[in-house]
Amino acid sequence: MNPWNFLFIINIGFVAIIFLIHFNYTRKDFAANRIFSFFLFALGYTSLMIFLLSTRWMTRLPHFARTGNLVLYLIYPSAYLYINKILRQESWKKTDLLHCLPALLYLVDFFPYFIQDGETKRQKLIHDYTVDNVYIIRESWLFSHNFHFIFRMVLSLGYVAAMGKLWIETFYNNDNAEFRKENRSLMQWTLVLILMLCLAIVPFLVSYLFHIPLDLERMFIGLIYFTTVCFALFLFFKPEIIYGVKGLWVQPSSEPAPAPEIRTALPVELVEERGGSIIYLKEEIVQKLGEAIDQFLVNDKAFLKNGFSIADLSHAAGYPVHQISAFINNHLGMNFNEYVNRFRINYLLSQLEENKEWQNYTFEALAQKVGFNNRYTFLNAFKKVTGSTPSAYLKSRDEKLKGCFLE
Repeated sequence: MNPWNFLFIINIGFVAIIFLIHFNYTRKDFAANRIFSFFLFALGYTSLMIFLLSTRWMTRLPHFARTGNLVLYLIYPSAYLYINKILRQESWKKTDLLHCLPALLYLVDFFPYFIQDGETKRQKLIHDYTVDNVYIIRESWLFSHNFHFIFRMVLSLGYVAAMGKLWIETFYNNDNAEFRKENRSLMQWTLVLILMLCLAIVPFLVSYLFHIPLDLERMFIGLIYFTTVCFALFLFFKPEIIYGVKGLWVQPSSEPAPAPEIRTALPVELVEERGGSIIYLKEEIVQKLGEAIDQFLVNDKAFLKNGFSIADLSHAAGYPVHQISAFINNHLGMNFNEYVNRFRINYLLSQLEENKEWQNYTFEALAQKVGFNNRYTFLNAFKKVTGSTPSAYLKSRDEKLKGCFLE
């Protein structure tokens, strides 16, 4: 077997293993990780298509012909979305689907070819092999045969430039030395990824524009192999990169808006969390987090559920656990249990005022109705919020009501 083909087989298996590990063991609530899993899949699929073409096995599987170019259209958009979401800590947006438009254009352009039967595709492939132009796609019915090559290269360069701009804005233009130190692994990883993606374009574009004869097939194999080795080493030795940035610097407004009965106007500072690592939050994330959490807790009253956890809140609000934890600890000045318990106690107080039936329940029953696991936790939370025990609070309230009645 050709040694290059043997290397390609190893590379395809390598990409497949990385993809499976990443897909199964990374955080599924983090959009960037799902996108990177697809990026690895696209990289592996493209490698497989090149291997089938170079070994002429594509004639045995003709329906796979030209699908590699379709996936190539998705590699750089998926890399850009990954970089964008891992650096900006963003979730999925409907507008992200716009990045699929070039691939859709290719699919429409080659649709007449894709719907042909296998034997017709096989004969075309055999003809291409005889004239040594199997890598030149001629079945386009909307554009010239070299349109997609040039368009994809230019588009890919645009994505690389956009990724570079994001990287510079996040790390190079940021004068927060502590932030760069805490995110050094991610800074190195994203830079290597961007440089690799740039390196994968330039030789082919230069060769095409200046008619420089290069062994593009072997170059492509070598680049993919080298790239996947770098990815594997980073993922193995720097597993923390799958969690994204540990935060972004923030300059809070002087008077953050308080939430009903709960939020306090505490300054946003650095938060010590997860073994001493520092979490940062951008000011707009602070505002959006507060709105999303308040809307969910107030409208759905999920805090009444026994065992309600920060993971449940993260899933419902659509923000990573570490951001919600930093927001509650830092911006609100309390831990998650204190935060939820305040909602529970405030809800209990409102029910005691509005619903006379609740006044007949025991403290244990009241605790269970608002989500507490035991009497002790309920009493501590009640005293922390109101400043007194439930019995003292009710007695004081009754005396006030009696005094108002006598007046």
